[in-house]
Amino acid sequence: MFSFLRRLWEGLAAALIRPINKVAAMTLSIYTLVWGVWLASPFWNVFTTAPIYAELRDIAPELAWGLLAIGVGLVMIYGVLRHSKKSLTSGAFAGFIHWLLIAFYYFVGDWRNTGGITSAAMALYCASIYLNLKVIEDDLPFAEDGDKISNRREEAEQ
Repeated sequence: MFSFLRRLWEGLAAALIRPINKVAAMTLSIYTLVWGVWLASPFWNVFTTAPIYAELRDIAPELAWGLLAIGVGLVMIYGVLRHSKKSLTSGAFAGFIHWLLIAFYYFVGDWRNTGGITSAAMALYCASIYLNLKVIEDDLPFAEDGDKISNRREEAEQ
């Protein structure tokens, strides 16, 4: 049992020093932005459709949650596109807090829902990006795999 836990811990430590997958970071950023736009939309109400949202509704209105998610998504997108370590670090930390709160209150609203699991996964990925950026002191540690398409296009144009 202890050797399993030690291998798990060592695997986690190794994962934190690997480069960040740029496509995955951008997907998370866009998902957060779209989630916020969906909540902030004036054309429909989300929090009144199911009891699972009651706790979130009691804390703040849909528009506030939506604007928070839009802000987090935009900061993270900026960090990925501009290779801004400060922006991506801040966005990842804010995203971790945001998705952790969403997951917690989804589970409080209905512990059987899958939205809590999805939100917890988003929080964990934001946390891994944040910790990766804190562990690696270089420029943005993006994986080279994310740049293969643009590199191939540049080579083809030459």
